Amino acid sequence: MSRRCARRARRLRTVVLTAVVAILVVLGGGCGGSVPRQHDVDAALKAASAALVAHDVTAWGRALPTEGTSARRAARQIYAGLTGFKWRSISAEAVAVDGVAGRYLVTFRGEHPGSGVTHDVCRRVLDFATRKGVLTLVGDHTAAARRADYCLAFSHPVVMVRKHLILIGDRGQQWLMKIFAATDGQGRRVVIRLHLNPKLFWVTHRTIVYVCRTAAQASRVAGGKPDTGDGAFAGRGAVCAFARSAFHWRHDAARVMRHELTHVYASGIGEGRHTVGLLVEGLAVVAEGRHSYARLRSELAHGNRVLPLEKTLAQEDVWSGRTHRQVVLAYEEGGALVLYIEKRWSMKRLWKFAAAVADSNLKPVGIEQATGRTLGITWDQLYAGWKEYVRTLR
Repeated sequence: MSRRCARRARRLRTVVLTAVVAILVVLGGGCGGSVPRQHDVDAALKAASAALVAHDVTAWGRALPTEGTSARRAARQIYAGLTGFKWRSISAEAVAVDGVAGRYLVTFRGEHPGSGVTHDVCRRVLDFATRKGVLTLVGDHTAAARRADYCLAFSHPVVMVRKHLILIGDRGQQWLMKIFAATDGQGRRVVIRLHLNPKLFWVTHRTIVYVCRTAAQASRVAGGKPDTGDGAFAGRGAVCAFARSAFHWRHDAARVMRHELTHVYASGIGEGRHTVGLLVEGLAVVAEGRHSYARLRSELAHGNRVLPLEKTLAQEDVWSGRTHRQVVLAYEEGGALVLYIEKRWSMKRLWKFAAAVADSNLKPVGIEQATGRTLGITWDQLYAGWKEYVRTLR
C-alpha cells in the first residue's frame, strides 16, 4: 500500500471514529457525559428537596449542579418559586421519558404546614447527565406554557393561615385573600348541613385556598386544568378561586366556599367505578343554602327534554359539551334530587344511593338496580316522586 493510500485510510478511520464517538455522546446525554442511573437521579432530587425545605441555596446547588443556559434557568426558577413558601416536607419523583436517555418527568410534591396532605407543587421535564462522575442537570424540555404551573404560578406569594384555611396568593391579591379568610367558619356549616362526620380527614385539616388574579393563573395553579370561567373550583384538599370584581366576591364568597368545601369534605361521594357528577354537584348546591329552582320547574313543565334526569345521572360530569345555562340546570337537577332523597329517606340513604349508582354500569338497568337496592323502589317511582317534589321548591 502506498503512503498516500495509507494516509487516506488513517483519515477515513479517524472520521469514522469521530462519528461513532459523536453518536455515543448524543445517546449519552451530551458532550463528555454518560447516561445517569435512576437511583443517582433519585438521590440528587432527594437532596435537592431537603435544600428547598431548608431554603438552603448552597445545598441546592450541590445537589443539582447545572450545565447550560436552560438548565441554569430551570434550577433558578424552581428554587426561587418554591422557596417563596414554608414547607413541612417536599419530595420529588423522577419518571424516565421513553426514548430519550437521561430525560425525566420530575414532579415535586410538598406539604404546607397544617394541611396534612401533599400536593403537586412543581413539574418539569429535565435532562440529566453524568459529568466526571457527578450527576448534572443539563437541560429543561418543559413546554414553555407549563413552566409556571402549580406553586410557580405565584410570583410574590403571600400565605395567610386561619383556623380551618390556608390562603395562598400573590401580594397584589391580599384584598381577595382577606375576603376568603373571613369565610373560615363556613366549613362547619357544610359539615352540619350534610351530616358529615366531623372527624373526617379533610374536615380536621386545614383546606388550602389558592387565590389568583385571573382564570389563566388559576388554571396554571391546577397544573393546566381547563378554565371553567365560573370563579372557583376544588380538588383534593384544596380550593382555587380567581378574581372577578370586589363586589362579586364580597357578596358571594361565603356561598362559593360552602359549595367548594363540599367537594373537599365529601371527597369520594358519588365515586366508585364511575363518578356521578350530578350528585357531586347536587350536594354542593344543597350546602350553599338558599337556591332557586325556577329553571328546573320550567324544564319539567316542558317534559324534561333538555337534560333528562336519568341520562344526566348516568354522565360522569355535568360540564362537558354543555352551555353555561345547561350546567346551571344540571346543578338544579342534582340539588333537587339530593333534597328529595334526604326528605323522603335520609342523608345517609343518599350516600348509599350515590355509592350504588357510582358502582353500577350507569346504564338504565344499572341505575334501576341501584335504586331498588338502596331506596326500595323503582326508578320510575323515584322519578315521579322527584317531579312532584320539584313543584314544591321555590
